[in-house]
Amino acid sequence: MTTAEKQVVDFDARQNALDITRSIAVQAPAGSGKTELLSLRFLKLLAVCQHPEEVLAITFTKKAANEMAQRILNTLEWAQQVDPIAIETQLDRDKYEIANSVLAQDAKESWQLQQSPNRLRIQTIDSFCNFLASRLPILSHFGGPLQISEQIDDCYHLAIRNCLKLLNEDLPISAAIGKLMLHFDNDSEKLESLLTNLLKQREQWIGDIVGVASFPEQAMDYLAANLL
Repeated sequence: MTTAEKQVVDFDARQNALDITRSIAVQAPAGSGKTELLSLRFLKLLAVCQHPEEVLAITFTKKAANEMAQRILNTLEWAQQVDPIAIETQLDRDKYEIANSVLAQDAKESWQLQQSPNRLRIQTIDSFCNFLASRLPILSHFGGPLQISEQIDDCYHLAIRNCLKLLNEDLPISAAIGKLMLHFDNDSEKLESLLTNLLKQREQWIGDIVGVASFPEQAMDYLAANLL
C-alpha cells in the first residue's frame, strides 16, 4: 500500500482526532504519524486560546518533549515559506491552514512564539509535577526550590515504608501486610529490599496487575497462575 493510499484510509480518523471539542484517544503503531497528529491538535488549540501557556502536552521523556516542540516550530516555519499552490495532499492543506491560524493568533496577541519557544507548554510528567508543586507551596508542603532527581531509590524506600506502616491501621490492606510480614519473619529490611527491586521492574508486571488490583482475590489467583 502506498503512502497516499494510507492517507486516504485513515483520513477520517485523523480528522476526528483534530476535533478539539472532543476528547480523543489515539492508538496506532510506531511510525504511523501519532506525533504529527498530536502536534496538529496542539496547534489547533493554540489557535483558539489567549495565552500559549493554556495548552499543555505531557510526554514521558525530555527527548520526546523537545522533538514535539521542534516539530511545532518547524510546522509554523513551513507554513510561512511554502507556496500554498504547490501543496498536494489534503493533510498538508489542513496543516497549512492550522499553522496559519496559529500565526494569526500569534500576531494578534503578540506571543512571538518563534522567538520565545519556551512558552510552549510541552513537558515531561516530572517537569509538570514540579511546576505544580512550586506554585502550590502550601498544598505541596514544599517551602523551598524543588529539583528533579534521577536517584529515585529513596523514593522507593519511602513509599514502601509508608505502605508497611499501614499494618497498624484499621484498613483492608492491613491484614495482607501482616501476612506478608509474618512470611518474612518480620524482617522488614529484607522485605523492603525485595519490594524495592520489584518496583524497579514494575514495567514488567504493572500492566497486568492494575486491571485486577481492586479485587485482591482475583489478583492473587492471577499471580498464583503465573507462578505455576
